[in-house]
Amino acid sequence: MNFLFRKAIILQVVVLTLGLFVQADAVSITFVGAPSGVNDGTDYVLPYQLEINGVLTAATCYDVSDNVIPGQTWTANELTLSEAESAGQFSSYNAAGYAEVGFLFQQTANTPQEQIDLQHDIWNVFGGDYAVTTGMQAYLNLLGTSAYTNFDFGTVLFLEDVNQGTGRAQAFVIDPPAAAPEPSTIMLMVAGALLMGIGRMKARKLNGEGVGVLLLESGEPRQSHSRDLRAPREG
Repeated sequence: MNFLFRKAIILQVVVLTLGLFVQADAVSITFVGAPSGVNDGTDYVLPYQLEINGVLTAATCYDVSDNVIPGQTWTANELTLSEAESAGQFSSYNAAGYAEVGFLFQQTANTPQEQIDLQHDIWNVFGGDYAVTTGMQAYLNLLGTSAYTNFDFGTVLFLEDVNQGTGRAQAFVIDPPAAAPEPSTIMLMVAGALLMGIGRMKARKLNGEGVGVLLLESGEPRQSHSRDLRAPREG
């Protein structure tokens, strides 16, 4: 029984240790560019393309203050809406703005002018100073509808540079592609399952039942935006 108890303690430590790391996921990002080539005369506008852990992903920039250039790579925290509102780089400035960004990001822009209008609306949330046009107002009006009230914010993630000092990369919002569980998550699940199994075996031993511990007796289980993207100005 002491053997089972020691195993249970070890696995509890493993589970607790891994649990400390199951927080906002950090991902590797490479900025690919702005595939549509649409710009407002100074900056390229949405949509943008990022490689996130090697997966090409559409994105929208909501950070008008910082910069990225094609080919730039950085590590970012992948934040849910609640995480961004509580600890995002703009949370102290306008926490409620993250919901507006997430909703506006999912709206459709069918023409180059609509792309510019929607991008300016999104940049204005966190410090942009673009004058509101009729086209921009049409998107802002959606924030007062049931479409915004009933929006599923589980469909968006916010990507913010882990480096929040000088030279940080711009922040982007994405609709994340389906992905396999992170290795740390898999390890946590396996450790939890093993802990539960040993707990059951220990309970059976205490109840006087025969316990098959062939694998345990052998020692171990055998299986178990982009402000730097300046558009050329005409003459």
